Amino acid sequence: MVSGQLSHELEIKAPASQVWELYGTLRLVKLIEEQLKSVIEKIQVVEGDGGVGTILHLDFVPGAAKFKSFKEKFTKIDNEQRVKEVEVVEGGFLELGFTLYRVRLEIIEKDEGCSLIKSTIEYEVKDDYAENKPAMVSGQLSHEMEIKAPASQVWEFYGTIRQLNLIAKQLPNVFEKIDILEGDGGVGTIVHLIFVPGVTRFKSYKEKLTKVDDENRVKEAEVIEGGYLDFGFTLYRVRFEIIDKDQASSIVKSTIEYEVKDESADNVSLVSLDALKAIAFIAQNELTKTNA
Repeated sequence: MVSGQLSHELEIKAPASQVWELYGTLRLVKLIEEQLKSVIEKIQVVEGDGGVGTILHLDFVPGAAKFKSFKEKFTKIDNEQRVKEVEVVEGGFLELGFTLYRVRLEIIEKDEGCSLIKSTIEYEVKDDYAENKPAMVSGQLSHEMEIKAPASQVWEFYGTIRQLNLIAKQLPNVFEKIDILEGDGGVGTIVHLIFVPGVTRFKSYKEKLTKVDDENRVKEAEVIEGGYLDFGFTLYRVRFEIIDKDQASSIVKSTIEYEVKDESADNVSLVSLDALKAIAFIAQNELTKTNA
């Protein structure tokens, strides 16, 4: 048996309660049928009213999938946690050797006017049909560290070029050089990281700052050339969040999100939080020294 999961997160500028009104009801089914006409030919509610036990029959446009249709059943609807799970119960993936194909939707509150939609596919497929499994492996790793400094002060480190300059200085055993090729630390800034020989399986890569949110203290960077992309990764994103704990302390949450081609799945071992942990310790030492 081969099993795995694929996940995706999308930020929505709407309260979680409002997003759940769409995802937690049959409104979502109607919207999918209306907006994905090139994929879905028809969706019929065979049984139920949108609660647990509801069964849908999805017919696909010819050529849009390897199968014509399937039936799925709502197996979980948690209005309090805003979680919905659906499993294929007839046809479709089950005809291609899958023994489980489950979709899980989570609506996560970020703040009063913003939320995250986390969509996850969990699957199990018989060994004889392994070629039918999704051709991508994805996942994420996270690390949290408390720093004895206000969130605003920690963000002055993480949200600016200061972070890159200090990393290059404090981690000479990891980085040979860090060059800023374009930008001033805002969205669009491109950085070239060159590693000390032997530290990684690649010599260098370029990353781009894709998000710098000063209000919510969130920064994201994605590899755009070399490095992980040379080893079958189609996405390698690092996300830093500075979370206010109290007036004198905060939490640094560091997350790596990745997607890698199935044939390169063994290279997932390249993903490590060690560097991000080291950066958090550098921040802690620097800010402790500043506040002393």
